[in-house]
Amino acid sequence: MNRKLEYSLLVVILLVAAGLRLAYPNWDNGAHAHPDERYIIWVATTIDWPLDASAIFDPERTSLDPFRWPPKPQTTGVAIPKPGPRDFTYGHFPLYLMVIAARALTWLGAAVPQLAGLTFAADLVNAPGRVEYEHLPYVGRALSALFDTASVLLIYLIGRRTFGAAAGLLAAVFTALAVLHIQLSHFAAFDTALTAFVLLTVWAAVRHAQTGRRRDLLLAGVGLGLAVGSKFSAVLLAIPIAAAIFGRIIFTADHAESGEKKKNRISAASAPLRLRSGHVAAVKKFLLFLFRQWRLTLAWFGVLAVGFAVFALTNPFALIEAQRYFSQINVQGLMVRGLLDWPFTQQYRGTVPYWYTVEQQGRWELGWPITAAGYAGLAACVWRSFKTRDAAAIIVLSWVLPFFLSTGSFMVKFPRYMLPVTPLILLFGAWLLVELARQWKAVWAGTAALAGGMAVYAFAFVNMYAAPHPWIALSQWVYENVPTNAVILTEKWDDTLPLPVEIDGTHYSYRRFQIQKINPFERPDDEEKVQLMLAQLSASDYLIIASNRLYGVAPRLPARYPLTSLYYQALFDESLGFEVVAVARRYPTLGGWRLVDNPFTPAGLAVPPLAGFSERDWNWGTADESFTVYDHPLAMVFQNVKRMTVEEMWEALYR
Repeated sequence: MNRKLEYSLLVVILLVAAGLRLAYPNWDNGAHAHPDERYIIWVATTIDWPLDASAIFDPERTSLDPFRWPPKPQTTGVAIPKPGPRDFTYGHFPLYLMVIAARALTWLGAAVPQLAGLTFAADLVNAPGRVEYEHLPYVGRALSALFDTASVLLIYLIGRRTFGAAAGLLAAVFTALAVLHIQLSHFAAFDTALTAFVLLTVWAAVRHAQTGRRRDLLLAGVGLGLAVGSKFSAVLLAIPIAAAIFGRIIFTADHAESGEKKKNRISAASAPLRLRSGHVAAVKKFLLFLFRQWRLTLAWFGVLAVGFAVFALTNPFALIEAQRYFSQINVQGLMVRGLLDWPFTQQYRGTVPYWYTVEQQGRWELGWPITAAGYAGLAACVWRSFKTRDAAAIIVLSWVLPFFLSTGSFMVKFPRYMLPVTPLILLFGAWLLVELARQWKAVWAGTAALAGGMAVYAFAFVNMYAAPHPWIALSQWVYENVPTNAVILTEKWDDTLPLPVEIDGTHYSYRRFQIQKINPFERPDDEEKVQLMLAQLSASDYLIIASNRLYGVAPRLPARYPLTSLYYQALFDESLGFEVVAVARRYPTLGGWRLVDNPFTPAGLAVPPLAGFSERDWNWGTADESFTVYDHPLAMVFQNVKRMTVEEMWEALYR
């Protein structure tokens, strides 16, 4: 391919990627609808340079410690608890970067008043003069979008070095159009930062394997430190770094020596790795191998030392408060393995390891054609690597396989967990399609159709953000239709509606109603619990369900929630005297067609008439709750129409 054409295509791809990711930064109409983002922003408002320089690294006095609420907060416009410990399970480096960027942009806005006339720029430089809690989401979402756009560039660079320019460009196209990437780029969380630093490290490792330059090892160490500083799971990057260093004597493809000398040294170096029996023997042979190749071993530890230094500089309180840091990592480890029974993880109980992840990628996050191509390419590359011992491909595989095999085995399978390997899986798919197209030219037509389908889905998904967030739309309906002082029930473990909104210049607050909560997730799931819920229902005027967080889960776990399952079945078939009177939702939409998910049927629930599907709705089945609940949940208002007694409701559960 002509180099000028190649780079021109890359620029177009990057512009499309940036446009899709930066579009509609106010996708939730200021509602702070993403709980992780909400908490990160809350913590970010408390991060300030201490007024007393001697307090910078003192956990008791500093305002830089993510693990503690500061003693003297400098931020206004947000409530901060009393000084003391707090949980923060996210990376520290992206947190600091967000805060620094927000302060720098605010200064820029004051220095260049002309920016106030540009809509998106005005939000970034805070020309409207919002409090920090309202300003930071714009900055965090912009950073997230830019990190993911960088990932598009990096997957091209990795692909070009590993499989050639055509595969690199095609992988960049697939990543630019991947809906999972587009969605996560709209959240001020740290998954896109993690992915960008992971790809940077893998790219540097591949470069070193091919060139032997030490500066690439230095870059890999920096990438490792920043990736671990974004999420601890990136420590697995030590494996591809080792593959890049030791591969120069193990993989024949990129070794510079020739003839009998190279053959003998490869044989000698590989000999300790031939296992005879038992794990002890394997460990001994591995250690012997490291000792014999002591120069390479020192180089590997040197890269890890660089990574540790970068991590320490960007995450100092992870070391100062190491016990809290590792304690929270341990808690997260227990959570993802299902050993901590938290309500928001129960949707994954009973799901099949690995397959659930692939199925959701195919159904919603990427699309079935590219998902099938990606995993077929992964399998083909593993087979090819055994035969060719290609260093670059093995380095990429040495990150993808351990990460996928460990993360895919978790009980908790949030889609964002797979983001650090998703671009590389797309790269394997791109490589396979290019290889097939070289033999059968008709494959290019199929590849173009595949990319076209991804583009349609991507633009339909982004177009969804043009509509108001369902929680805002439903809140407006409540203020306009529900009488003041009405008793409104909401569900614990879901967001409380209505939200404060402004309608025609008038500010409305939920305080005009009597808001109460019911707790369907409470255990034990016995008669006492359900009787209390029914008593609350009987005495209420309305029930607002913000999403499928509860009704989409409890009925699918009848062994855990036998009575709550009956409750939801009776509620949705109107046996409890409640009827759905308002529904708010938005879906990926293009040309009048909507791509909809169905949370009702898999839970064995009747579909409320107002929440039904039209002839122009394309039902793609059940979506992972965290794929829909933040930016396009289905929210409903139930009205107590029949005013049934508790006894009547109880009898209705068993009809």
